[in-house]
Amino acid sequence: ATEKILNKAHVDVKEFGGGDICCGAPLFFAGDMDGFKKKAEQMEKLIKEKGVKRIITNCPTCIKMMKKHYAEVGVNIGVDIVHTLTFTKELIDEGKLSLKKVENKSITYHDPCILAKDLDISETPRIILKNIGYSLREPAYTGKDAHCCGGRTKVGDRNTRDAISNMREIELKETKATEYVSACPTCKDVLKSLQMKDIAEIIGDALE
Repeated sequence: ATEKILNKAHVDVKEFGGGDICCGAPLFFAGDMDGFKKKAEQMEKLIKEKGVKRIITNCPTCIKMMKKHYAEVGVNIGVDIVHTLTFTKELIDEGKLSLKKVENKSITYHDPCILAKDLDISETPRIILKNIGYSLREPAYTGKDAHCCGGRTKVGDRNTRDAISNMREIELKETKATEYVSACPTCKDVLKSLQMKDIAEIIGDALE
């Protein structure tokens, strides 16, 4: 979906990541800081080898790792890294993308923990969804107060993760929206019983 958006805006972009290329977040969350540092150093080397100038990703965790935690282990990748949402909003504001309207559809946006709490990105997705014509139905806890999907505990206790995700599912279902959306691949996977979509999919479907 992100590729569709970038192609529509005629953005010259090359694929970077996937496969064995990882920011090292699982190692960080597991407390393996030596392993995490090695991953960070590998990423730094790869970025320099490929001549990367800016990184666009739909994963909030990757952004936090590279922007904050790499520095804690003495690694500086030296490039800007932004979420797909931020970049898409730039394209819309510059007139490089136009979105068609939907009618009679309601949607609930689930705020990913890192995106809302650490990166302070919560209004941008709502602005875009409203511009597409969705009626936004907010759960009881949103923005910086939003409850976690449970994804952060994937490397820990499964029972705890399931309890957290079940609680969040109930909160989201209470909105009785026709669609549910987030902006984090982990949230989408953990909350898949709601047929959760990534916001890039919603934007991609609305492109004129």
